[in-house]
Amino acid sequence: MSDSLEDALRREAQRMTPAEVPAGMERRICAAIERAERPEPAVRPYRAWAYGLGGLAAAATALVLVLRPAAPRGGPADSADAAQLAQAVQALPGQVWDQMQPKLDAALGRDPLGQEKAALASDARSALRFLAFNFLPDPPRPEIRQG
Repeated sequence: MSDSLEDALRREAQRMTPAEVPAGMERRICAAIERAERPEPAVRPYRAWAYGLGGLAAAATALVLVLRPAAPRGGPADSADAAQLAQAVQALPGQVWDQMQPKLDAALGRDPLGQEKAALASDARSALRFLAFNFLPDPPRPEIRQG
């Protein structure tokens, strides 16, 4: 049955006359395909702005570095008093902390060694409970007599 259908379609196709192709149709199709294959580059104006602003920032930085006034020489950084002041300022946080820590610990009730001992004891109890629960047999249960 499919052979007769195929034969009938072939006979009908032979009887049909091909349609006229307009002149230049092939050339227009090829030109359209070539245009489609060459995508136009995307315009990215933000890059131009970014480069421009970056260059402007670099130029402003260079201008500031060139035109800024020179630092005065022989100021307080050269004197012995400034060296003593720098040492005192560096030692101040350590001294303040050394004075405040015992009072703070007493006020807050902190005892670092005691806290560590308590934490170790708690960890040991937890480990023993885990081992007992998972690896020791259950104790025998007393029998309940109904009578």
